[in-house]
Amino acid sequence: MKKSLLLRALTVAGVLSAAAAANAYDFEIDGVYYKILSSDDKTVAVCDNGAPLDEYYQQPASYSGEVSVPATVVNGEEEYTVTTVADGAFENSSELTSVTLPETITTIEYSAFQNCSGLTTLVVPDAVEKISIWAFSGCSSLESIVLGKSLKSIAWGAFDYTYALTQIDCLAVTPPTLSEDDDPFYSGNYYSATLRVPAESIDAYKEATCWKNFETVEALPESGVAKVWADSRQSAVYDLNGRYAGSTLQNLDRGIYIVKAGEKTYKVKK
Repeated sequence: MKKSLLLRALTVAGVLSAAAAANAYDFEIDGVYYKILSSDDKTVAVCDNGAPLDEYYQQPASYSGEVSVPATVVNGEEEYTVTTVADGAFENSSELTSVTLPETITTIEYSAFQNCSGLTTLVVPDAVEKISIWAFSGCSSLESIVLGKSLKSIAWGAFDYTYALTQIDCLAVTPPTLSEDDDPFYSGNYYSATLRVPAESIDAYKEATCWKNFETVEALPESGVAKVWADSRQSAVYDLNGRYAGSTLQNLDRGIYIVKAGEKTYKVKK
């Protein structure tokens, strides 16, 4: 049975209260805001700019355009590893068009990209194990997403209102846990989106809760990594730590890269 409206209302209230109290950033570098998670472990989260909620209790946009998050940042004399996309970090950033996340990210918290209506594609790093509630809810222009190989669970409402989604690449061999009572996907996704998974896992996904609802399930190409050859559309190539590597795959060493080609973003194996 669906969670009661009261429980959901209490959850929303708790989320808003926590967000209002916790989301002040500690420092900013190159237009990206960071909150220190552990001074001992030297870890930080990408977060919002700390602006107060508006009159409708909505979080103002913190980002726009193209954002590339590095694997490490230096503040003063300290170097920190970026491990988390904090709750509401990119929320309501409707003019955000692309985000590149480093492979050091392990956690995507609630509402991290909620209502980022300008995003068309995103690659979730391989180290991420859980996608929290409403993480991509309201990303109404999101057409494709790559879910990393370590993903273990997706919380309810994570992909609500993703009307444009046509391709989901899930690299996890074991289907991530989804709740049938509280579906993470928008119902139309099951008919309009193609789910691509490791070839050896197709049967498992076709039997797994919620995953089995996808009408089209196919095998991933090239061991789960989309292969794109250099062409005239490529405008930027990044390594998995978010560092700019050039405008083309040509002359780069063999490996895995993030390629922005036209309006699309791909995870590429050269």
